[in-house]
Amino acid sequence: MSAEHEHTTTPVRNIDDMKTLLVAVVGVVTVILVLVIMICTQAWFYKQDEARNAEVSFGERPADTQAYLDEQHAHLANLQYVDQGKTRVKIPLDRAMEIYAAKGQ
Repeated sequence: MSAEHEHTTTPVRNIDDMKTLLVAVVGVVTVILVLVIMICTQAWFYKQDEARNAEVSFGERPADTQAYLDEQHAHLANLQYVDQGKTRVKIPLDRAMEIYAAKGQ
């Protein structure tokens, strides 16, 4: 037999050769790392959400929201002078649209 025809065989590994302790340790470490990453990501998200909500906040809500809304509605529904010379008037939007539509006809 010549050197050209020699075949080398790779050794066959037996299941008993597997290092089960190493596989178990790698698995446990991987699970722990994934849990730590998930917890840190969730904590970061909550912190960012809290910061975003703080930016959006425009102050405290009134204790009686309905009374506040009624006051704002009354303010918007009334006629008021905008300037001291009484040449410009603030009117409700519905009334302004009626006036504009009447001028167009």
